[in-house]
Parts: sequence; structure tokens; C-alpha cells
Amino acid sequence: YGAPYAIEVASPEEGRQRVEELALDGAEVIKIAVTSRTLKKAAIPSLAPEVVRAIVDDAHERGLPVAAHVAAATEADLRNAITGGVDSLEHMPGSWDPLGVPDTLYSTSGLVPEILARHITIVPTLSVEVGETYGPTIPELSGDPSLRVRLTPKQREVLASNLEDFAHNSKRQAMAEAGRRRMRIFLEEIGRLHAAGVRLAAGSDAGSGFTFHGNLHTEIELLSQGGLTPLEAIRCATQESARLLGVLEDQGTVEVGKRADLLLVRGDPLKDLRVLRAVDRVVIAGRVVEVQRLVNQVKKGTGK
Repeated sequence: YGAPYAIEVASPEEGRQRVEELALDGAEVIKIAVTSRTLKKAAIPSLAPEVVRAIVDDAHERGLPVAAHVAAATEADLRNAITGGVDSLEHMPGSWDPLGVPDTLYSTSGLVPEILARHITIVPTLSVEVGETYGPTIPELSGDPSLRVRLTPKQREVLASNLEDFAHNSKRQAMAEAGRRRMRIFLEEIGRLHAAGVRLAAGSDAGSGFTFHGNLHTEIELLSQGGLTPLEAIRCATQESARLLGVLEDQGTVEVGKRADLLLVRGDPLKDLRVLRAVDRVVIAGRVVEVQRLVNQVKKGTGK
């Protein structure tokens, strides 16, 4: 896929071997890239269907779910992943043109019935579209006070430089407008997928552009804008994500006997999802973390 951490696989046998190696190293999810387009001037060979099936079969034998990267995917790429038996489709498909609109959607591919029949989950990662294109225009992202906790001083310096560049870069501003147009298309697509009964889970693809780690609330808000109720959008980030990762028995819902993982916010998110940004406390496996204490420590320079 062109990334420094990518592992190239040329045959079914090699695919099974790589899955075994990753499993022995402790991997809990296997991710493959089926996109065959040229991305950012790098030609990416497509995984052959028999290689996809070998990887998926071996991973499933080991109890590992398989996610397929389908950003910029063609209809043929989607079919390759779906018929290969993957558990989830990550990102939105279609042409990779920062100034254009997608030429392929899940709903226009003719593959939604197959997605439903195979119980495949789609993880749209809408927030990375925001972060990479028009994120600098959203004060709630670039001016989020909690970035003081989540970003190092160097990262905050890079953020400020990035914002300054965007303010004077006409090309990036044009890409931002195109990104907003694509988002309208994607939100309509979410509405169609949800109405069809497709399983959706929330993921942000954090670490790219203005898609910061810790802002999953952005993804939840976007899913709601696509037609899900606030409760349905929250379930995408909790129950459905846990189901997809195979940990629903222990996590993902608030029930007796499960891990005590809780997010305490100021307000009622079922009335206004934006209150998910106002986190008061986090409970991690029963351990309470007070957010304001973290903020105060960072302001004092301790960072502990």
C-alpha cells in the first residue's frame, strides 16, 4: 500500500504465512488494502481474490476479524473484499481526487445486498474527510481546549503553522470547498446505508490531518447528521464497534459483569451530541480519571 509499515503479499501461501506471523506477534485484527488505484503517484498492485480469501480464511481460523481498506476503491475492489469474506469495509470508496467527487459509492455498486447477506460492517471514517480537507475551518477542531492534553508542544506548534498556511493557501482552500461537497454526498450515502439496514461502526482514522486522537465525538456527530438518531450514532461507537472487534461479551454496553468503561459528560447527549466534547470523567476498567486534573497538570507543565 506504500506505507512504511505495509507488508506486501504476492500469493495465498504468503498471505497465510503473514497472518500467522502477525498473530504470533499479538495482532488482534488483520487489515488488508484492496484499493487498486494509483494513490498520490504511487502505483499499488491489487490483492488477487485468491490472496484475499486465503488471508481471510486463515485469520478467521485464528478468531481474528479482517478489515479491508477501501478508500478510493473501485466497484471491482469492493467486490474483491466483500466476496473474500472480510468483516468490515473501512473508509468511503470512489475516486481519489481532492477537487472532485467520488465516482463509486456503496449504494451505487450493486453490492449492498451482498454486504447485508454477509453481515459486513461499514466503518465510514467521515471525520478524516473533514480533518484532511476542511478541518482548519472548524474552530471546534483546531481550537479544542483539550488539544493541550492530547498534543505535545511540538504538535501544537505544527498545528499553529498548519492553520497559518491554510489561511493563505488558495489550493488548500479550494480543496476544503470540494471536501464539503463530498461530505454532503457521504452524509446522504450514510442515510441510504442506514435505511437499508447495513451495520455501521464508528472509527475516525485518527492521526491524519486535523483528525486528532480523542475526537471520536466528531464521527458520532457526523453519523447523526447522516440520519442516525443520537442513540444509534453512539451505539456505532460502542456496541457495534465492540461487536465488530469481537469483544462485545466484555465491552461495548453498560451491563453487570462487563468491564467498567464509562464516559461521563456534562449534559444529555441524546438531546445534543455536542456534549460528548464536554468530558468530565473517564472510567477505564473501573479506574476513575478526572479530566480537569489532567488539564491542570498539563497547564503546570507536569504532563503526568
